[in-house]
Amino acid sequence: MEDRNLDFGIEMTAEQWAELGRAADALGAEEAGFAWDEGRFDEIRVLLREEDAPNLLRDWVGPEETYGGAELEVAHFRFNGGRPFAELEIPDFARPPVVTEDEERAMQHELEQWVRGKWQELMRSSGLHFERGHLPQG
Repeated sequence: MEDRNLDFGIEMTAEQWAELGRAADALGAEEAGFAWDEGRFDEIRVLLREEDAPNLLRDWVGPEETYGGAELEVAHFRFNGGRPFAELEIPDFARPPVVTEDEERAMQHELEQWVRGKWQELMRSSGLHFERGHLPQG
């Protein structure tokens, strides 16, 4: 799978990003798979967890006492000066020759869809709402 970035196609202010970060922090890593530290303002970490991992990615995480651990950092939401995007971090074990090319493509698609869903989940939880082409006020 290739490391890549997913553009969300929106713009937001630093204040709106801070609100998103506070929502990520309140939801937390264990409850929702988000982590934010105000000291690293530009970055919200996204963690894959056994509770919400999609089918093809479920083997990447498991109970803490098993191989893989309970959560795995798979993406960062980046502020990017007001044009947020997701930076995917693909684990080394999800690359050929461990997986076939067809499996790799399917996993890449599933991960991208899951990360976009996590973005929408965080946006809803924060109370922010954007549509493509929407410009922030202020």
